[in-house]
Amino acid sequence: MSLQDKLYQLYLLDQQVRGLSSRLNAARSRLKAQSGKLEQLTQQRNELSEQVKLATARAANLETEANSVEARITELRTRMNSVTSNKEYSALLVEINTIKIDKGKKEDETLKQMEDRDRLAAELAEAEAKVAEQQKLVSHSEKEVAERKAEVGERLDEATKERDAAATEIPSDALSTFN
Repeated sequence: MSLQDKLYQLYLLDQQVRGLSSRLNAARSRLKAQSGKLEQLTQQRNELSEQVKLATARAANLETEANSVEARITELRTRMNSVTSNKEYSALLVEINTIKIDKGKKEDETLKQMEDRDRLAAELAEAEAKVAEQQKLVSHSEKEVAERKAEVGERLDEATKERDAAATEIPSDALSTFN
């Protein structure tokens, strides 16, 4: 067999190895891309989860503050019943009205926080759905890699061995030019 025939045979085996490898590498590449996207979606979901927790805590704190203001108003009303002068009664009435305004502001803030929490909870549910869907895609990609490995793995090993054996029959200077 001439050097040219040996190089042609090596070329055919090399093409076969590259073709089989490219199928496996493409499946691995898709798996890597899907896994990266899953990681990103998981991170977004975790961030949204933390935001929901913070909004819930803020709403609870504001609600507690509003309740403490209500207790203060009750205390002032009790004091109003025992006052002896109009001046003192008016001062307590002004204080109660001021506290009621503050209480209204706290309640508005609480409602806003609850709305934010509900919005974030909806976003979190959406993110969890995306994560679940992406996990299915990753699982499918993992199966695809396993299938490609099973499909081409043995043949790839054989073709690589044949290529390596054919390469040993070619002089080193011709082989380096070929490569």
